[in-house]
Amino acid sequence: MKRWGVLAAAGLGIGYLPGLPATYASAAAAALYAVPLPFAARAGLTAALIALGFWSSGIGVEHFRVKDPRPVVIDEIAAQYLALLIQEPRSWTGILVGFCVFRCLDGLKPFGLRRLEALPGGLGVMADDLGAALLGGLALHAAVALGLAM
Repeated sequence: MKRWGVLAAAGLGIGYLPGLPATYASAAAAALYAVPLPFAARAGLTAALIALGFWSSGIGVEHFRVKDPRPVVIDEIAAQYLALLIQEPRSWTGILVGFCVFRCLDGLKPFGLRRLEALPGGLGVMADDLGAALLGGLALHAAVALGLAM
């Protein structure tokens, strides 16, 4: 079971890619979001990714013996998908904007999101990214609703 957990935490290997594995993982989630699905299916997939993230990132923390291991990217995958679900982009441009906004918020960790990393195990790995997803998704959804963005 541990092997499956580490594999899931590493985004089926994306976390082992050189360079920017978190960005690659977010890009993979954005590409997955581009697959046409009904909203209910997207919502179910989001819930499954988040649940998988909490479970597998905890295993990843134990396996790598680091608070937030670089190969653990399931948090970016789940959070990027959540941000896009909230935003509900209708085009590739909207998906790209959602990707960029999430990556910026995940990197900057505004409004105290960095403190969420201090939570133990997989909870700390997931919480800051989910916070960034909520902020980004809601901001973009509001911008679209107000006619300020596509």
